[in-house]
Amino acid sequence: MTYEIKHYDGINYTPAIQLIAEAQADLLRTGKSEPLLSALWDNQVVAAFEGDYCIGVITWNYSAWLKTASINIGYVDKNYRRKGIYRMLWDELVIKAREKGAVNITGSTHLDNAAMRAAAKALGRIESSVNLLYRIPEVQK
Repeated sequence: MTYEIKHYDGINYTPAIQLIAEAQADLLRTGKSEPLLSALWDNQVVAAFEGDYCIGVITWNYSAWLKTASINIGYVDKNYRRKGIYRMLWDELVIKAREKGAVNITGSTHLDNAAMRAAAKALGRIESSVNLLYRIPEVQK
C-alpha cells in the first residue's frame, strides 16, 4: 500500500478533521482522555492518507519560547494500526518541528495507554515526567 503524508496549518476545513474528532471520541470512550477537546483549532496537522481517506493524524503546536513542538493528538485509524503509519507521521513531524526551530517534541498519554507508551519508546521518546491530578471534591450541602 502507498500512503501519502500531508501537512496542514490548522485543523478547520481539512480532510483530517473527521479523524481528529473520531480520535477524541475514541479516547473519551476508552477513558484514556479527559472529557475535553484537546485538539486546538490552530494546531498544525500531519496527516496520513490512503487515497482520499485520512488514516492517521498528529496535531501539534510550536512554542518558539520553549523551542518545543507539543503533540495534542496522535491517532491512527484502528484498521491501519501496526502498519508503520504512526512512524511515518512521526518522521514528518520531526522534519516540520526542526524547520520551525524546535529542539524537543513533547506529548503525553494516559498512564494506562500501554500501546502508545510502547510506540513512543520505539520512536526514541523517553518518559520524562508524571502529571499529577487532584479532583477537588464537591462541598456537601
